Parts: sequence; C-alpha cells; structure tokens
Amino acid sequence: EEAVHVKSVNRSVEADFQARLVGDRFTISMNNKVSQYILDTLRKSVDPNSHLSRSMDRVSKSDPYFQKLVEDRKKVLQCMDMIQLRRKQQYKLVSYLVEYQKEFLLDPEKTPKPLLMKEVAEKFGMSESSISRLASRKAIEIDGTVLSIRTFFSLGVRTDDGNRLSYEEMNKAVNSLINSEEVAQNDSDLAKGLKEAGINVSENQVKNIREQFGIPDRNERQEINSSRQQSLGF
Repeated sequence: EEAVHVKSVNRSVEADFQARLVGDRFTISMNNKVSQYILDTLRKSVDPNSHLSRSMDRVSKSDPYFQKLVEDRKKVLQCMDMIQLRRKQQYKLVSYLVEYQKEFLLDPEKTPKPLLMKEVAEKFGMSESSISRLASRKAIEIDGTVLSIRTFFSLGVRTDDGNRLSYEEMNKAVNSLINSEEVAQNDSDLAKGLKEAGINVSENQVKNIREQFGIPDRNERQEINSSRQQSLGF
C-alpha cells in the first residue's frame, strides 16, 4: 500500500473523517459519534414512551397546549432531518476534496491544486457560506496524521487560457524571471515574460502575486540592484 504524505498537520484535532488508500483510490469513513449521540437523544424525545408523546396522548386535540406539543415534535423531527442531511453533505464534500487533491496527499513535493470554495459551491449547487460551514472545524485522518479540511482549499489564479495555477507556482515563475533580469522590469514586462513561458496572466495578476509574497516593485528592485553594485565597487 502506497505511503501517504500530508502537510499542515495538526495532531491536536480529533478527526471527523478517516481516509484509507485502497488501490489507487481513497475510501472515506465518517466519525459520527457526536452527531449520532444528538440524533439518538432527539429520537428518544419523540419516541412513543417519551414525555412529549405521552403528553400528546393525554391532552385533548382541541387544547391549545396540544398544538404547542405538535410544533415541538415537528421541530425535533426537522432538526433530525437537518443533522442527517448535513452528514450526507459533509461526506460528499470530503470525498470530492480528497479525490481532487489526491496528488497533493500522495506526493510530499506537491502543493494543493488551486481550488476556491466558490468553485466547489457552484459544483454542489450550494452557497459559498454553506460550503464554508460544512468544512468549518472539520478534520480528516490520513495515514495516522490529521489534516484540517480547509487545507484542501487553495488560493490560485485562473490564467487567460483557462488553466489554473496556485499562488506558489506563480510565485516561483515570477521569481525566476526577476532573478534572471539584468534591468528591473515592471509588472507589464513580467507578464509578457510569463506569456512567453506559456503562462498567460495579466499585469494585474502579476502585481497581486508580487504583493502577496512581498516581492519588491521595479523601482525598489532597481534601488536594491544599484546598492548591491555600489557595495561591490561596480
């Protein structure tokens, strides 16, 4: 069985899910202890022997109190339905994320593929805030380590030709150009250089990457280069 490598590990978090590599696919299991306890408690509160059910049997249907009991029972059943639905949604989400980021989980040298919550929300037909709530405070155990579900979401940029690059990949590409420049280039020139390398991004995207990773702009880099040359006696 192939070893699994994961990053951003937090061993203090108890896993809500477990993933095991079987062949070339991960199988996902869910830790339902907490939600099952809540479901069992709610189920007992509406079973035939519960206080609520017995009260409904004793009270006349014409009594206003009976209607209140009916509403209370309805709310319990709705809550049970919501918990079961949330379980299914979380399992579906985690299964999708694990499969989508499988290369990241298997290869310690890789970073997560760019994946925005907005994109997942559109795929699942849900709001972005709903996806965020499903992933909130959830963790998965893979090969003995625990990883936050939010790690599976990675910021990135969509290039002009429709491809997606992670911020890390863009940072490496921009730095590669800067390290080879004889004269400091502006963001427009860097964008042209990236396009020649097959990465079709805009000038504004290059600026965003620079600012994200603290890369100096052209004027600052030019000053740094001038100071370095003076210190070396050029």
